[in-house]
Amino acid sequence: MKRGMVGMERGLKQIRKMMENLSKKGIAVPPDAEALVNELQTALTTIKNATDFGDEVEAAMEVIQEKGSDLGEVGQKIGMIERLSQMTKQVSKEFAKIDKMVAKVKKSRTGREYAGALARVEEQVNALKAEWEGVRSAIATGEEDGDDIRDTMESFFDRVGDIHRSLELVRQLGSISKMIKSADKEIAMAAREIERHRKAGRDVTRLEELLAAAKSKIAEVKSIA
Repeated sequence: MKRGMVGMERGLKQIRKMMENLSKKGIAVPPDAEALVNELQTALTTIKNATDFGDEVEAAMEVIQEKGSDLGEVGQKIGMIERLSQMTKQVSKEFAKIDKMVAKVKKSRTGREYAGALARVEEQVNALKAEWEGVRSAIATGEEDGDDIRDTMESFFDRVGDIHRSLELVRQLGSISKMIKSADKEIAMAAREIERHRKAGRDVTRLEELLAAAKSKIAEVKSIA
């Protein structure tokens, strides 16, 4: 029994420290977790300070027997919230990186030429920032459990990756534009060559099929760019 009390005392001390760390970061501790820790701490203190086995000690022992096993789950929950709270720094860095890249692309010739594409990426960024405020609020208030927050954050960082890829694509549109212009010239030359063969009485059916396929592919690229 005494060994169990020592283990619980150590566990409560560790969880209290984790809870204090959350509070310092402005993140609220889930009320049910705080209530359980306080209840177990009170029961443990009652038993430690007891000089005889009275009703209070018996009640305190019942609390520990009934709810002591829940302490591990609370520790996991607090630990998850604490770890996820550290992601706020990473998110801030990611947004700073994205904002810097957007500003850089805006100043470039490609950014001015493809302002519409860049504007769509900025809309994605603003939507993600607004979503992050909701996620941060959920973490701070303890509205979501650890699994929910973890899944949300995984999805969030997936979208951050999507935005980085979209910005890189916009940045490369200048090169793509040059490739499209070159392809248009090649297609025009091919069309003239096919016409020359047609006038010469040759069968150009296959050549026309290939030309149509090339035009279709270029049209797809243009629609993306």
